[in-house]
Amino acid sequence: GSPEELRKAPMPDRLERMPWAKPLIENEGDTAAAIKVWANERHGNKHVCIWFDRNNYLVVLKQCAAHYLLKTTYCPESKRQRQLHKEYAAWKRNGARL
Repeated sequence: GSPEELRKAPMPDRLERMPWAKPLIENEGDTAAAIKVWANERHGNKHVCIWFDRNNYLVVLKQCAAHYLLKTTYCPESKRQRQLHKEYAAWKRNGARL
């Protein structure tokens, strides 16, 4: 985030889950694991969201010209989970294209 000096201190529970990001990204197409993948746009940037609903772990990648950049990972709170379900359902209804 910006400005850097206003960022909060790292959260240990969030850092402990960082190793989960790579396997989740690598297995994003695993329908048996019920991994939800969709695109969204925020503040003019395109993102791909990868959510392992069963373990409640979300990875957000920023889509760049020729690659993706890891933007954030976290375990969403219940209110955010409801929003994610709605966002995913709306994306599926509207054509579901990455």
